[in-house]
Amino acid sequence: MTAPIMSRFDLFFILVDEPNEQNDYNIARHLLNVHRYRDSPVEAEFTSEQIQRYIRFARTVKPKLTPEAGELLVQKYKLLRAGDATGQGTSYRITVRQLESLIRLSEALARLHLDGEIKEAYVEEACRLLKSSILRVEQDNVDVTMSASAFDAAAEKVARAAVSDSVNGSESSARFQLKYEEYVRITNMLVYHLKRTEAADSSEDSDMSSGGTRKSELIDWFLEQIEDEIATEADLEIRRLQLGGVIDRLVEKDHVLLAIKAGGMQTDGIASEDPYLVVHPNYVL
Repeated sequence: MTAPIMSRFDLFFILVDEPNEQNDYNIARHLLNVHRYRDSPVEAEFTSEQIQRYIRFARTVKPKLTPEAGELLVQKYKLLRAGDATGQGTSYRITVRQLESLIRLSEALARLHLDGEIKEAYVEEACRLLKSSILRVEQDNVDVTMSASAFDAAAEKVARAAVSDSVNGSESSARFQLKYEEYVRITNMLVYHLKRTEAADSSEDSDMSSGGTRKSELIDWFLEQIEDEIATEADLEIRRLQLGGVIDRLVEKDHVLLAIKAGGMQTDGIASEDPYLVVHPNYVL
């Protein structure tokens, strides 16, 4: 059995190219000097042959995990799990896979130092690298647009004059924001249900001429799935309003869903109040 090696998927770093006047100036000046004056590249401290020999020798090192380092690995993994449970901005769930990544990274650091033992210092550095790569990925809230008439109707039902007043009569739409994670959850639930419905219709050789599921039926189905999260009639109307806006965005902007008129013709968007909806054939869940 071969020793585990560091996978290229153990670390995920997001590169953000933010404008900075001083940095942009220095980079531009350097590139211009390279082209104008043919500046020679910086001479490396080691030759390629020396680096290759070092890497070949490092691969022969088989570091052993010390009891202290093993205990520290367990503690670090527990801390990562605890932070994940409290929702501290992680981009995905911490699982045993991250523990395996910590072990591989610690072993790689020991090899880097040509050390026969995986020490606590290597575990600390491996944990720092893992945390910096996966705990800083955040998504902006999703803007959802709905018709002003629908917005006013819902606001009137729940007797929220302040909400209704926020929509100017001259505007044709209103906006609200939804957390990215919630938007993804809603999208996945809707797509899964539509795909399951399409598969059932196909297996039963359905004669439905239009195909798909009505928008109103899809909204009713989703509200049934989250009925435990709805406490009042006001909550129900707001959820219905938000879900309609999410579906409109999935059709008109994200192209996850297709709106189909009766008779099977695709529309450019939500052309009617209650179109049939199907999952876009190019969308993969």
